[in-house]
Amino acid sequence: RGMPKRRPASTLEEQRAEMAAHLQPSARHLVVVGGSSKFDQEWIATARSDLATLTRNMETTYLTGLSIDEFVERAGAIPQDAILLVLTVFSDRTGRNFIPQNSFAMIAAAASAPVYGPYSTYIGHGAVGGNAVTFEAVGTAVAGLALDALAGKPISDVSVPQSFVADARQV
Repeated sequence: RGMPKRRPASTLEEQRAEMAAHLQPSARHLVVVGGSSKFDQEWIATARSDLATLTRNMETTYLTGLSIDEFVERAGAIPQDAILLVLTVFSDRTGRNFIPQNSFAMIAAAASAPVYGPYSTYIGHGAVGGNAVTFEAVGTAVAGLALDALAGKPISDVSVPQSFVADARQV
């Protein structure tokens, strides 16, 4: 109820893919990775729908339902002219649970193509970049809601700003 609303995933997924396409204009493949948890699968389903129009000129592959070892193996076999977009892997098909930053780092370390993601916390763990909500921005938005509530002001929806982030080491 009082949590900040996330911008529509379609806008965010399109922005992430567009950023990657601008950084890699010769990319002909898009590989989207998501784990096996309910959250992971819902995000993959949304991405399939949202990226359908954007990826008409790219061969698009969705990697889901794999073990972490299989994700790592597949990442190493991706063509170099690909864009690898790793959403979240909270759990793999074996039921093993992960902090998404850790599963991302394992996949990115093995990847033979540049890797992008939705969280600023992926920077420094192999991500080239992405259009991300920072946890600081979420904290600021929630703090604003709390201050408004304490002041007796009505609680309203809050949007959390997105920003393009990139890791110069990866670029």
